[in-house]
Amino acid sequence: MFKGLTAKKIYKFFEGILLIFLISAVFLCAFTTHAFADENYEKDKYGLYIRNNSSMYPSWYPVDGNAFKGYNDPDIPRVVDMADILSDEQEEALKSKIAEYSAIINKDIVIVTDNSSYYLGHERYCYDFYDYNGYGLGGTYEGICLFICMDPDNRGWWVGATGYETRDIYTEEVANRLDDDLYEYMVNHDYANGISKWIDNVYNTCSTYVAREPEALPDWFPENINEFISFHDDKCPRIVDFAGVLTDTQKEEISQKLALYKTKTNKDLVVVTDISDYNLKPEKYRDYFYECNGYGIGDEYEGMCLFVIAGDVSDFSSGAYGAETHLLYDKEKKQFETYLKSGFQNRRYYEGINEWMDMVYNMYSKGYALAPDWYPTLKEKENFVRTHNTEISRVIDSCSGDGLFTSEQEEELNSKIKEISDKYGVDVIINTTENFCGMGSDEYIEALYNYNGYGLGDDYNAIILCLTKYYENVYINTYGKIADELSEVNYKRMQEQSQDIKNSGSYFRSAEAFLENVEHFERTGRVSRTLGQWVFAGVITALVGWLFGRHALKKAKKTMVTVRSEYGADNYVCGSDSFSQGTDTFISRDVRKVKIPRTTYSSSSSSRSSHSSSGRSSYHSSSRGSSGRSHSGSGRRF
Repeated sequence: MFKGLTAKKIYKFFEGILLIFLISAVFLCAFTTHAFADENYEKDKYGLYIRNNSSMYPSWYPVDGNAFKGYNDPDIPRVVDMADILSDEQEEALKSKIAEYSAIINKDIVIVTDNSSYYLGHERYCYDFYDYNGYGLGGTYEGICLFICMDPDNRGWWVGATGYETRDIYTEEVANRLDDDLYEYMVNHDYANGISKWIDNVYNTCSTYVAREPEALPDWFPENINEFISFHDDKCPRIVDFAGVLTDTQKEEISQKLALYKTKTNKDLVVVTDISDYNLKPEKYRDYFYECNGYGIGDEYEGMCLFVIAGDVSDFSSGAYGAETHLLYDKEKKQFETYLKSGFQNRRYYEGINEWMDMVYNMYSKGYALAPDWYPTLKEKENFVRTHNTEISRVIDSCSGDGLFTSEQEEELNSKIKEISDKYGVDVIINTTENFCGMGSDEYIEALYNYNGYGLGDDYNAIILCLTKYYENVYINTYGKIADELSEVNYKRMQEQSQDIKNSGSYFRSAEAFLENVEHFERTGRVSRTLGQWVFAGVITALVGWLFGRHALKKAKKTMVTVRSEYGADNYVCGSDSFSQGTDTFISRDVRKVKIPRTTYSSSSSSRSSHSSSGRSSYHSSSRGSSGRSHSGSGRRF
């Protein structure tokens, strides 16, 4: 049966079988990839594939995002108005403009509106809509997407930039400029013109962009960034000192601290130093270093990265990665930029890196990068129970260095406070601080009051004076019984008197005046005016009296008729005036007591939203969508 069957024929036979198998595999892969794009699903009226029936997600959202394979769909609409804020004519005009501009700048431009962001949030909705619906040009899916959410309780927008070049164009400066223009249209409900202007701005920005010629790129930079695939590497060092500004001992200490904080927070912390940003810009160097070296925890690559530039000019760039980290860092970013700037510019690299690590840990564990030692962690807050603490000092001098009070002054103030508290049953607290640790003044003082166990009696009766080193105002907050008793007039007198003394340069005398006023108020029910206030009030009263008197005299003279004198009484006309006795009868009394709202003096406020409601936009230089693709983006509420 096998007669004439040679080795050559057997080889040819198996070669043919292998060729058929390879052709079938290639065809199957191509068919499978295309099938994910349509999967024989029907399209909705907007031209999107209906993939999901869950109310938690939009209908276009894939059931299994892990199976997603990127694709380009040139036929899918570039304007999808699910919130119905555009007329048919407006939609068509926008689509025509996008088609024209996109062909010139070689970037996709996508507009999507919806009445909800579902459980995704504005940022994630924007990225996932772009990634999962086949948008983007070329292998890096270059393009930009504007998502407008019309949910009345969550109205706002997010812009997502995708692709190496588009992300390089969409810097924080560009994001704020485009968002500022868009904001005016959005708040005035002029959606079509606002979107049209935004598209014009995108086109003008992209068409004038000139790609920067980078220097010889660092060794770690991928040979082809467009084909780079993200990965995790737990073994990659978390402190990389290319600039050589740290000793071996310092690097080891930093490495141990980074590892400790990583374990405690379950977030990656990375520090890199270099003498140049290789003309990538500091933010891009930082982002690509983090992304291309396997850093980050979990699917969203959660963590923080610090890039220290130690060249001719010394500076730093701190960045956040992952949705959870972005949410915290958005409201704390200013604290990082302000607090660390001086140290790095003065080339205190080791100290600056340590301060950055501590701030990052505080941000993750307490919610505030500059949170004081007494402030509880987020977990401690969940189980917090209000108590009285009679042992803790009533004078907390939190300012760095030697503080604002000497030890003798602190002792004297504490002694006076004890006398007042024992006699009148009110807790009196004096705190000094350089700033409010990223909180508003009221939030900071109330946290100080609650978490340190201050307050006497069942209503935690207390009054707190807060003296700040860098703000002009002094801050006084009241709680319990004294909050009801201290009127607005007495509060202002107390606050102004301490503030005037503090601004003249004496913190201790300002605190003394506060204690004197508290004692006088508890004893008499009022706060005395100062001698200057009495003199000023007297002068003003006299001046006002003189002006009114002078005016009344002039008015009276005008109505007077000069009387002509007579020699006898016969020429005077006498009328028959009659008088009767009258009495006043008391009917009733109506007394109404109104609580006057107290003015608060807050130097700053904090926002917990994922993006701001006005002013500067929230900007994320590096974020990942559910597909794993990297994006840059910005957003704002309206």
